[in-house]
Amino acid sequence: MTAPPEGLGEPEIWIRRSTLVVPADRGRMVEKSATIPTDVVMLDMEDAVVYTDHAKGEARATVLAAMRSIDFSGKEVIVRVNQVGSPWFRDDVETVVAAGPHAVVPAKITNAQDLMLVDAALTAAGAGPSLKIWPGIETVGAVLRCREIAAASERVELLRFGIGDYTVTMHGQFSDGNEHLLVPLTQVLSIARDAGLFATAATVVFSDIHRLDFVRQQAVLLRRLGYDGATVIHPSHVGEVNEVFTPTAAEIEWALHQEDLLAGSAAVLVDDRLVEMVTLKLAQRTLAIARKLGLIVGSSVRANAS
Repeated sequence: MTAPPEGLGEPEIWIRRSTLVVPADRGRMVEKSATIPTDVVMLDMEDAVVYTDHAKGEARATVLAAMRSIDFSGKEVIVRVNQVGSPWFRDDVETVVAAGPHAVVPAKITNAQDLMLVDAALTAAGAGPSLKIWPGIETVGAVLRCREIAAASERVELLRFGIGDYTVTMHGQFSDGNEHLLVPLTQVLSIARDAGLFATAATVVFSDIHRLDFVRQQAVLLRRLGYDGATVIHPSHVGEVNEVFTPTAAEIEWALHQEDLLAGSAAVLVDDRLVEMVTLKLAQRTLAIARKLGLIVGSSVRANAS
């Protein structure tokens, strides 16, 4: 994706609020994922699968069968492959190209050379330009070299920030909040926006997977920063993330009101709230997302908008 002029990255409106990670070797879980209201299904052949030749082979066979037989009901399907240089990488790439998902997710990319090896392997396996790359920015090295990774291939469409391996490589500690990750979260997102790319990040609860309030807390911060959506590891988390990244009826109505208020004006105060061009731009993005989700009919908010 070509960056807009002057580095002012502004991706098109892209509704991919939630990405559900599914172990690629669990056929029943893969099949069930097609019925879950996530926007993206990520079939994970790396960390979610035991590191043995047999398990990795099972994962490849399951991915290929799933892509040929399961109706994912319009969901985007992406596949995470094992790290460049691993004994399974080449076979993973062959499988992905044969399966034909929307994107390949190379694990633990650390520099531009890694990304170019992925691109070259995809091309050698016969992949056309429509097969995208969503590199995992999951380590200290990847964060520090994120800009060169983003620019290493025309296939790169989205940057995925992963908190697990990043925390390990930092010698940090896991937490159910993500405020301590504000620096890398902002850095990855800034580079994505400057390059005209999309960006998602993980929402992972380490203490109790059933604490949906922690999932929501993490998703709220990601939306506030400007991320396009979040990755989740449990189906129960999908609804929380979708709701956070969906404009509420109040947000939509206020955005519509701002359009009316600034017709012919540069700035106004409404109940001590400043409305000017910068707030209008964000309001217009809210409205574009709402329209794409079908939450606006004409100039009215649909009754089922939350």
